[in-house]
Amino acid sequence: MGTKGQATPSGIRRCCIRGQKCTLAFGVGLLSLLAACSTGSGTSGMTGTAGGALTPFGTSTSTQVITSLAFPSGTTTSGAAITVGNVDPFVTLTWQPTFPTPDFYEITIGTTPYGTDIYYSEIISNTQTSIQPWGLLPDGHIYYATLFSVTGNTYPNTQIIFQTSTKVTLGDRATLYSTVESLTKQVREMTVGGPYTAPLPGTPLFSIASRRHNTPNPGGPDCVDFSLALISLMLPQRISVRMRTTTLDGTGYEGHTMDEYWDPFLNRWNLADATFGVVYFDDATQTGQSLLEMNQLVLNKNYAAVQEKFVSKWGDLVYRIYYMDPLSLYLNPVDPIGGNYSPVSNDPRSALSLHTQSDVVGVAGTYLLEFASLGDSATVSDPHGYGNLSLAPIPIVLGSKPMYFSRAYGFSSGWSFTKVPSSTKVYTFPVLWTNTPTLLYPFDGDNDVDTSSPIPFHWTEIAGAPAYRLDVGTSQGANDVFTSGEVPVTTLPVQLGKNPTYYIRTSAKGSDGNWHYRDSTISTGY
Repeated sequence: MGTKGQATPSGIRRCCIRGQKCTLAFGVGLLSLLAACSTGSGTSGMTGTAGGALTPFGTSTSTQVITSLAFPSGTTTSGAAITVGNVDPFVTLTWQPTFPTPDFYEITIGTTPYGTDIYYSEIISNTQTSIQPWGLLPDGHIYYATLFSVTGNTYPNTQIIFQTSTKVTLGDRATLYSTVESLTKQVREMTVGGPYTAPLPGTPLFSIASRRHNTPNPGGPDCVDFSLALISLMLPQRISVRMRTTTLDGTGYEGHTMDEYWDPFLNRWNLADATFGVVYFDDATQTGQSLLEMNQLVLNKNYAAVQEKFVSKWGDLVYRIYYMDPLSLYLNPVDPIGGNYSPVSNDPRSALSLHTQSDVVGVAGTYLLEFASLGDSATVSDPHGYGNLSLAPIPIVLGSKPMYFSRAYGFSSGWSFTKVPSSTKVYTFPVLWTNTPTLLYPFDGDNDVDTSSPIPFHWTEIAGAPAYRLDVGTSQGANDVFTSGEVPVTTLPVQLGKNPTYYIRTSAKGSDGNWHYRDSTISTGY
């Protein structure tokens, strides 16, 4: 959301990945493993309340503390296979400052030499000498950690090979699941007032958003901010967690980042998404759902099998009013750390609705353009929104076929194309996960709604719905003010009077002929 995308290597991409031959430098500095040891079972004292103190879910019985692991002087890692065993999977990596001082550091961890499939640190300040990585698993997994000391276009580096401890004591399953839900709830509620506001000062979300966006007063956090904040809370509770990314159309704009946590009882990854305040978990079977399982459900259009469990005080609100259906984001998973958004395997158009240009011009909504070629472009006049805006193609590959989508934008009523090729296709984002349309404008609960001119009521498009109905009344379920009857659109202007409260019912007709509705209220302030 916002700047959607996975934290991917910068310096490492220019150095030692994807089969490139690496020239290793020594003298980078000291890379140490501090195997943090603790005692006790770690199975009690956990609370499920937001802001409550949480006792770590598990503990390590490792007794080895490695404080000074240095490579032999005058050798490179290619000539010295150094393996450290019995390492706590929640280890802190530390190193000594290098001289001369580099521009910055980077750390990668992979399951192969110089791999990035487990962890990438992003840029680390040249004054920092420790970091706690995520994504490590217990039970004897072998990992390769590389420290890069980056100066200009040079990337001298040093590597250690380590194996995680097999002696990890776990808490119980119920404690793990309740802790994940509690932490996801906490992060989702780290905003000021509402779900789409700035992060709350003093919270991990605030500090992460401030650092990532390089501002002391960050605005609305994006999905990567939420993901990193949840990771920062899970690690102290000794829950193995990793960042994952998906994309609808092979771009980072229509992509999303969330987390997967490791369930050691079932030996599987489960999703936790703090951006939407949801975990994908079946209470009846006590089983979560992973990104790849979600991908298969979406591909099979088996949306009813998705187990959304909304854990924040906002309930499903953020899910409902997002500009696209969150399930459609699972169409094309991105490989863990270091993967590319494109090429994609699954056609994004399967989750989109195609419209003619003439049908959508002037109608408020969120639109995605598909251009015929890389040389095409469009310009839009949106007088009540963006103003004048240029839309350019973003090249992606579907299988082996090039495609050219724009970034999606939400336009206000009265927008128009000032330039667009006739071959350009226009898509909207139908809702897949529910059959009840949600009022998008005005929002449910809005007060001081201006009734001096017709209000352009707008609601979500439901996938496969042949018709909609808008009813406005002075009591819930009534239509004594306005009723549209069956209409094929999701926007209608309605002139309201000075009644203080109006009850809105938006309905969608199902393929079986039944109607499914959702109620909202608005106030005029009179």
